[in-house]
Amino acid sequence: MTDNEMCLDALRLARMELSRYINPLDPFDSVQALDRLIELLDSDQLDAALARIDARNHFSVMDFRYVEKVC
Repeated sequence: MTDNEMCLDALRLARMELSRYINPLDPFDSVQALDRLIELLDSDQLDAALARIDARNHFSVMDFRYVEKVC
């Protein structure tokens, strides 16, 4: 599974959990919903996948130091 697929799957599953919770015809315990969201979204694999696809982690401010020539 690619990083993008892993992140999209987690997001889809989280949205499904939230839709179960807000569906007025099928009340769902909020504690259960939060526990399930934590299960779905709080993982080292998901964090690593997000870090790999997040372009901001690939670019940083470069520090250039110029050595002055003494003549």
